[in-house]
Amino acid sequence: MKGITAGTMANVLKVNEQNSIQQLVTQGWSRRRIARELNLDRKTVRRYLEAAAKSPTISTPGSPEPPESKSPLSTPGEKGDVGLPMAMLEVEAGRPSLCDPHRQCIDCKLDAGLSAQRIYQDLVSAARTRRLPEEAREGSIASVTNFGPLGITWATPIPLPNETLIVGLGRGEKRPVWDEASGQFKPVSMAELTITFDHRIMDGGASGRLIQRMVTLLASPDSL
Repeated sequence: MKGITAGTMANVLKVNEQNSIQQLVTQGWSRRRIARELNLDRKTVRRYLEAAAKSPTISTPGSPEPPESKSPLSTPGEKGDVGLPMAMLEVEAGRPSLCDPHRQCIDCKLDAGLSAQRIYQDLVSAARTRRLPEEAREGSIASVTNFGPLGITWATPIPLPNETLIVGLGRGEKRPVWDEASGQFKPVSMAELTITFDHRIMDGGASGRLIQRMVTLLASPDSL
């Protein structure tokens, strides 16, 4: 079989959509980004690219069968000038995703018709009720280390190679804090929190908000 018509796919792609997909793939765009940019279903984009990699040519309904010398993708009245090697189709733009270890599970849920937002909400709900499956608890992105028991009040923890940030908790101690109501210093138990993070992933503002949130929760543990 030398050609696969676009009509064999669940959703027929227009010629301009096929051309756009070709161009964006050669620029290193991921399937997710292409689908979002062209307002297409991601499964349709994936099926189109998989068909392009497996078949010598892809043509729209009614187009003549192109010669063998043409590009792997062609449209009526045009000569294909953009090839799509299989290796290129498998490359996702940017750094590897933290979701890669769970890609099979996520793809199954997407194929079942669940949206990315729904998958995320299900994971959050499972985490809060301590029902996360074993595979979802692997590949952590953050850690907490407590060096207070060692008598250390402050230190700079280093994140693990596969993690984005680490929070360090120092030894608690009584410190004098000025109290406006009484007009005098009062002893207050305090401890140092230190955050070390990968600046390629997050900036100082996000890390500052994280620390503020942690301080608020630790100051009122009943709200946890």
